[in-house]
Amino acid sequence: MNVTGVKIMGDIVETIHPGDRISNLPDFIVHHIRSYLSAKEVARTSILSKRWNYLRASFPILDFLESYPYFVGPRLATLNPSRRQEKKFRRRIYNFMKFVDDSLRRFCNLKLSMQKFRLLIGYVNVGYYFQFLDVWIGFAVKNEVKELDFDVQTDIETMYTLLPVIYSAKRVTNLKLCGCKLKLPSDTMRLHSLRILTLIININVSPYIFERIEIRVPSLQLLTLASTTLRGPIVIDGCPNLNILQLFGITLTDVEFHRLISKHPLLDTLNVIGCECLESVTISSNRLKKLSVGGCSNLKAVDVDTPKLLYFSFMDNPIPVSSMNAPCLRKVELAKDDPDTRWFLAVKELLGVSNHIEDLTLQFMSKSISFNVDEFRNSSALVPCEVGTLCLHKMEPPLTMAAFLDCIFGICYPTTLSIEAWNANDKFFILWLHKEMVNRDVSCCDSHHIKCWRHHLNDFKIESFLKFEDEKLLSRDDLMEVWPLLPMGTIRFHLEWCFSVPLENI
Repeated sequence: MNVTGVKIMGDIVETIHPGDRISNLPDFIVHHIRSYLSAKEVARTSILSKRWNYLRASFPILDFLESYPYFVGPRLATLNPSRRQEKKFRRRIYNFMKFVDDSLRRFCNLKLSMQKFRLLIGYVNVGYYFQFLDVWIGFAVKNEVKELDFDVQTDIETMYTLLPVIYSAKRVTNLKLCGCKLKLPSDTMRLHSLRILTLIININVSPYIFERIEIRVPSLQLLTLASTTLRGPIVIDGCPNLNILQLFGITLTDVEFHRLISKHPLLDTLNVIGCECLESVTISSNRLKKLSVGGCSNLKAVDVDTPKLLYFSFMDNPIPVSSMNAPCLRKVELAKDDPDTRWFLAVKELLGVSNHIEDLTLQFMSKSISFNVDEFRNSSALVPCEVGTLCLHKMEPPLTMAAFLDCIFGICYPTTLSIEAWNANDKFFILWLHKEMVNRDVSCCDSHHIKCWRHHLNDFKIESFLKFEDEKLLSRDDLMEVWPLLPMGTIRFHLEWCFSVPLENI
């Protein structure tokens, strides 16, 4: 007899027999546990018990992801394969396609509703396999799929055309389409249960060009559009519940952009990335809470009027923000390749719109920083704002590091300074920074009425170090002594500022 324990209660001795609790879990709990795992991890759970293996066929999340390096091998992914390697490539594609087909047919034979179907194929250049894709889309729609993520990467000569049946998927709530031609019925999408829509449109095959895209989905809450070659107007009407809009590389004129935004007053999140046709942008909203503008290389003016904005990201744009009204701002992320004095003046003014900034992230990818301390002082009477944490992210150590500190502490006084060390140059800069801050010279600007940051910094000390991809903080007083021996990670310093009068009165 196999006994796992004995429980004694008075004169009664009770023997406890082992039970297979894993096998006895209800079906919905097993599926719920598996929903947090990757496809490969789900496959591994089949060895836990015969019942778990049996339930794998009814798992309603069908997730199939294979990249191009899988089919040809990592070493050959960037090379021209030989005929023998081409056969291996085709055999792997066939095996993968057969695995997906068998799995889908086995699930569909159970006549269950499908929660999710995700397909990512890194490279399919043989039209023969497209008939499989047609069948799989039909299976998903017939089994009332709720989440469909379809990404098939092909060469431009054999791009897969998605079947129109997808647009009749009445139960789908989350739809993502990428890497295929979209043959829309009358160029209009009508999916009545849809809440999340992502369209990544790669139009590389002339003359396949949309003349117009029109989206009318009353239930839609999140819309993502991405394309670097899309031409023609984008009409998003009849989406009264839309609150998140993301535009990546979309060709929009200023007038089209303003018309698009004005039709959706309930937006609380707006991301505008890589829209290179935009020149003069005005974003005005009483509800917007998150705003990101990045990589819009032709911008000449940006005006932001968002009284409830909490998060603002402005990355890799040629100009700073022209004007901004955001008194509730909490988190700011800014990036510039070659910042100059004018840029830092604009950032200082931007940060002054809120007294509640908790996190500020600055990213500089160039070693060249054109900054004139005297010009900066004479051009701005504003006092640097107080921020909770200043993060210097993925930056190149500047050529003139002393001037760099004047830039940073000329725009804000952080309580915590966080710097990422990715390489030896970063570690050298951090070591120099520590010495400069500890041994700062407070006689640098005795002749000036307006004193620099060195006169207001009362204390500077190491707070912690965190290795990348680790959760254990390292905190020790002699951290700088062992700094060259430490791995790459993030170091945090604590700064204590002291002012003879309140900061706002200086």
